[in-house]
Amino acid sequence: MTTKEFSDQFDVLLTSYLRFKKFDDKEILDSIEINEYEKSIYLTKSQNNLVIELYSGRNILNSSYEQTEELRRYLSNLNTTEEIVVFTPVVGLSDNSVECEISDNLLFITHEQCKIQSDNVCIDDTWVGCTPIKRDEYNIIKDNPFKNNKVWRVDNTSNKVELISKHEIKAYKVSYIRKPVPIILEDITPYSIDGVTTVSESELPTSLHELILERAVQNALQDIASKFSSKEN
Repeated sequence: MTTKEFSDQFDVLLTSYLRFKKFDDKEILDSIEINEYEKSIYLTKSQNNLVIELYSGRNILNSSYEQTEELRRYLSNLNTTEEIVVFTPVVGLSDNSVECEISDNLLFITHEQCKIQSDNVCIDDTWVGCTPIKRDEYNIIKDNPFKNNKVWRVDNTSNKVELISKHEIKAYKVSYIRKPVPIILEDITPYSIDGVTTVSESELPTSLHELILERAVQNALQDIASKFSSKEN
């Protein structure tokens, strides 16, 4: 669905919902105006929420991203891989802790590994597994001799992670689902959505566009109904 189609169908669907909800008084209908910037906000919010639901399993399929081919296809355009080689020593869970920063459009990490440097020629300059752990798990597993060649990852902020390894970490390769670019129907300067001001289309498959549109219109309708309810009170 193009941005024009999103905009036109937004208007048509909203009007049909308003009439169904008895907001069919001409004066009421004429007083309701949703501009392209506001439509873009509703559409982008709907799209972002849908991505989270598809990944997490809180959706009509009751399945998460890793469980079905269908969901993996829905989010395939958002798959991203970075290889990070800049690390900063940090006061963390271990004296060996280092921190690195992933792009700020990170949503969900799907795979990760680290290249390590070691005196052991069998593992030097090789990629080893990187396992996410909770902070309170570290004291339990840190002395496990069978996991000494692994790297542990602890989340510090939304896009900064702490890596722990007894070996020096030379690189961190991380694959993740990124946040989709916003749906923006026209140039909205001087405003922006997620830092974007120019026209941008949905990155999700066209099979999901109707669902994005319907949810966006429903959210707009809820806001409209809330405003009229406040006026009546």
